[in-house]
Amino acid sequence: MKSKRTRFGRCLAMALSLFSIVFTFLLSPFCALKSLAAEVNRGDNIPYNRYLPGATYSTHYYTVDGRAAYCIESEKQAVPSGSYGGGTQLDYATAPMLVLCLHYGYGGDGAWQMKKFFKERFDIDLSDEQQYLYTHIVANYAFVGANMSSTPGQYYKGLSNEIAEASGINEWIRFLGRVLAGNPDYTGKNVRTGYLTTYETGTQKIAVVGGIEYYNPVTPEPEVPEPEPEPEPIEVKGVLSILKKGESLSAFEEGQFVFQKRSLQGAEFDVFTKDDELVTHLTTDKNGNASVEDLSEGEYYFVETKAPYGMIMDDTRHDFSIAYVDNDTPVVMHEESLVNKREKTHLTVTKIDTDTKEPLSGGEFTLYAGEDIVNYLGEVIVEKDTAIATAQAEEGVIDFGIDLPHGLYYICETIAVEGYQKDDTRYEIDLSYGQDVSGVECIIENKEIPPVPPTPPTPPTPEPTEPEGKVLGVKKTNYVTEDNDKGTMSVLIDLSKYVKTGR
Repeated sequence: MKSKRTRFGRCLAMALSLFSIVFTFLLSPFCALKSLAAEVNRGDNIPYNRYLPGATYSTHYYTVDGRAAYCIESEKQAVPSGSYGGGTQLDYATAPMLVLCLHYGYGGDGAWQMKKFFKERFDIDLSDEQQYLYTHIVANYAFVGANMSSTPGQYYKGLSNEIAEASGINEWIRFLGRVLAGNPDYTGKNVRTGYLTTYETGTQKIAVVGGIEYYNPVTPEPEVPEPEPEPEPIEVKGVLSILKKGESLSAFEEGQFVFQKRSLQGAEFDVFTKDDELVTHLTTDKNGNASVEDLSEGEYYFVETKAPYGMIMDDTRHDFSIAYVDNDTPVVMHEESLVNKREKTHLTVTKIDTDTKEPLSGGEFTLYAGEDIVNYLGEVIVEKDTAIATAQAEEGVIDFGIDLPHGLYYICETIAVEGYQKDDTRYEIDLSYGQDVSGVECIIENKEIPPVPPTPPTPPTPEPTEPEGKVLGVKKTNYVTEDNDKGTMSVLIDLSKYVKTGR
C-alpha cells in the first residue's frame, strides 16, 4: 500500500509541475531579499512574429514587484496577475547561464552590451520590447538547455532554429557561452547570489528568478574573429557601353512632319587612352548601342567623330576610368547615354517686285516634295511631287509654317499676285543633310503687268459723193471714163450706187 501511495504522490507531483510557469526578474543593485512573497503582474502580449517573421508563439511582459520578469518555461500555461508566496532559492552555481542571460538582457546592468552586440554584428537597433522578447527566448534556453553547446533549436517553442540563426539569437547564445567559458570565477566577488523561487496559487505554481546582481560587472567585449588575409587583387577588365538617342523623322500627319526621340544608328566614336593613344573606333547599331570590351585598368576618354543622320555632332570629350572594385567584380562596366540635337532646316522665301524690289503681298505659292521623303524606318511617308503646303505672301514673306526634314523640295507660284504677271518658274530648294541648311533663301520676283493705253475713237465713215462730170460709157469691168478737163482717167466705181449720170 505504501508503495502505491508513493507512486501516486510522484505522479501527482509530476502533473502539478506541468502547470508551473517560470519567471525571472532583476532587483536593483544592493537590494536585500527580505521575503519570498511577490506581486506578479502580467502585461501586454508580445507575439514572436512581430520581430521574428515565421515564428508562431508569443509571451507576455511580466514584472515581479515592479521588476522585469520572464516566463522561462514557455510550453506551460501563463499565470495571471496576483500575489504569490512560498518557494525555494536557486543561486548562480545552480544556473550560471541564466544569471548571465539576465545580466545582459533587458532590465539587467549589462543590457547595453546586448544592444551593442546586435548593432555591430547584425546592424539591428533593438527596441526595448524587442530586447525583452529576445531575453525571454534566451532565458528559456538557458534554463532548459543546461549548456550552451547544445543545439539551440531543440529548446525553442514556436521558433525554428533557422529563424533564430537568421535573427542573431543563436549567435548571442554562443557569445554568452564564450563569456561563461572564459570567466569560470563569475561565482566569486563579481556575482551576487540569485534565487529561483516557486510561488503557489491554488493548483498552479510559478517560478521566479531574481536577485541577480553584480558589484563590479565585468562585461567582456564580443569576440572579434581574426581578419582573413586580404586576397590578391584580381585582374579586372572594363567594358565601355554607349547608348545614342535623338529626334528622328517618324511620320507626316495633318500637314506636319512628326519627329520622335529614339535610338540612333550610325553615330561614330574614337576611344583613346589618357595619353591620346587610339584604342578603337565604335559605331552605334540600329538600337543605338556601341561597346568595347576587354579594356585594361586605366583612364580613357572618347569623342564623337561622326553624328547620326540628321543630327548635329557633339564634340564633347567624355572621360572615364576602369578601376579595381573588389575580387567579386571581375568586369567593370562604364555606361553612358548621350543625346544628339537634331539639325533643323531654315527656309526663307521672299516675294518682290522685279523692277522696284519692293515686297509684295498676296498670290498663292505651293511647296512640293522634290523626292520621296522617308522616315527613320525607310518608309516613304511623302511621295515625290506631292504638295506639302501652300501659303500667301505677306509683305514679301512666304511662310509655309512647317518644320521641314532634310531633303529636296521645289516651289511654284500657283496664283499670281494681283496686278502682276504669273511666274511659272520652278524654284528648286536643296535642304539635304551634310550642308549648311541654317539659312536657305529663295527669292521670287514678279513683273507688274503694264497698263493698257486707251483706245482712240473710231472716225465716222464718210458718205460716198456723187462724182462730177458725165459718164462717157460703161464697161463690163465697171470702169468708166470721166472727162475732168485734165485728161482722161479710168476710175473704179461701184455703179450700183449711182442712178444717174453727170452732165
